[in-house]
Amino acid sequence: MQYSEIMVRYGELSTKGKNRQSFISRLNGNVAKALHEFPNLTIRPKRDRMHIELNGEDSDAVMHRLSQVFGIQNFSPSVAVPKDMDLVHEKALELMNATVPEGSSYKVNTRRSDHSFELDTNQMNLDMGDFLSAPGLIWSFKCANLILFCGLKCGVKRSTYPQRPFKVPVGCLLGQQVRPC
Repeated sequence: MQYSEIMVRYGELSTKGKNRQSFISRLNGNVAKALHEFPNLTIRPKRDRMHIELNGEDSDAVMHRLSQVFGIQNFSPSVAVPKDMDLVHEKALELMNATVPEGSSYKVNTRRSDHSFELDTNQMNLDMGDFLSAPGLIWSFKCANLILFCGLKCGVKRSTYPQRPFKVPVGCLLGQQVRPC
């Protein structure tokens, strides 16, 4: 699967007070140092997460290096697609087919900062869940083995990414969360 970016979540850095920016700057420097051998990356730190645009770099190698950076709560590979539901459906199905084992249960979780989009958050969750219903996959609201996130941004991009397990130094798991029912 060819991913276009990796979203890094800070975790407890978001709870820091007036010195939050210094923690984020330090983490940004640590990430940049860990990823210095990938010249095409673009690192964009934000208030509560960081986006690393891959620009053709190998996502697996980048994620391996990220897993060694202390202070990251978790990260997820993602794919940016235009805000067109047909294209989003197509890419989400491709992601699910490439990463989800047959017989898994899943749910869709949408985060929408662009409130001018035609569907609201719940409508998008239902629309994506209905579209992805296929033999071998079970759509579940409460007891899902995997969560497909859809983040609708105000720009021209929309990211979809399934959660997969990546260990980070603080001992958290991210990605495909296997949860007992």
